[in-house]
Amino acid sequence: MIVITSNRTKIDSEIMKKAINIWEKLLEEIQAKFGDITIPTNYPISDYLSKNLKERLLSSLTSSENLIDAIVDYFNKSELIENGCLTLSNLSVAGRRYY
Repeated sequence: MIVITSNRTKIDSEIMKKAINIWEKLLEEIQAKFGDITIPTNYPISDYLSKNLKERLLSSLTSSENLIDAIVDYFNKSELIENGCLTLSNLSVAGRRYY
């Protein structure tokens, strides 16, 4: 996998593999929460992601905070595209597409 930032910096593929694993685990957690009756069905996915994604990336990757922010932005934009919404605060845990 080759990932290049907007300023043409190539990101190490191992960093992206770790970031993708973290992202996939978060999505699994979100999917599991869909069945949790204690969470309202309109609970925004952005609330869960904002609490967890950056924190986990920072603790797992030896990368600059700027790079971590770019990775978070990438995953957030991917979710927007996948689910056809303008903001993640409009996307509920129950409304997210799970594949």
